[in-house]
Amino acid sequence: MLYNDERRNFRRMTVDTEATIELSIDNQSILLAATCRDLSATGMNLYVEQAIDPGVTATVHIESSGGAIPPLKALTRVVRCSQDEDGQYCVGVEMLDIN
Repeated sequence: MLYNDERRNFRRMTVDTEATIELSIDNQSILLAATCRDLSATGMNLYVEQAIDPGVTATVHIESSGGAIPPLKALTRVVRCSQDEDGQYCVGVEMLDIN
């Protein structure tokens, strides 16, 4: 079912929570601090201090605020990255697998 005029299959939830992005570049693991601003069943928007190229795969970790809900660990692919007026980068990712 499609919602709103965005033509999305799943609604986005507005969140404002800390996340960690784990990248592998030149066989080195790099961790980036991020803020997840919205989340849906198939993707999320993350804000980071440096650009990430579209097409890059990354693992995103979001800790749970309570013990009843397990943390989110998702294998993702970057679909877009743009710099906002504050100098941060908005990174849109699609979720490929959730653990």
